[in-house]
Amino acid sequence: MLTNLCYEVQKHRIPDELWLVYKNSRDWRRQFIRRRLNVSYALEIIILMVWSIWTTRNDWVFNNIHPTVQDCKRRFCNEFNLLLHRVKPPKLDEMKVWFALHQ
Repeated sequence: MLTNLCYEVQKHRIPDELWLVYKNSRDWRRQFIRRRLNVSYALEIIILMVWSIWTTRNDWVFNNIHPTVQDCKRRFCNEFNLLLHRVKPPKLDEMKVWFALHQ
């Protein structure tokens, strides 16, 4: 799901009804992703995914390690697991369920 979501936003495959609502907004892509994820902690997911992409890219540039989607997803999963240690109990179960469904 995360891979498809990033691909759709990158290739501008936005449904017409969302495009009409957000085309004049500066953050329509972020809003599209938040609606698509449909969770209260969407910003955390977005930040961790961007961080995973960034660190994967840095490995490619500085360490000559060829980037793969699997490596980026592994990084995301590792970071999300670390995030779970900081989450307060009311949200913890919800986030664990989401994570288990999207690994």
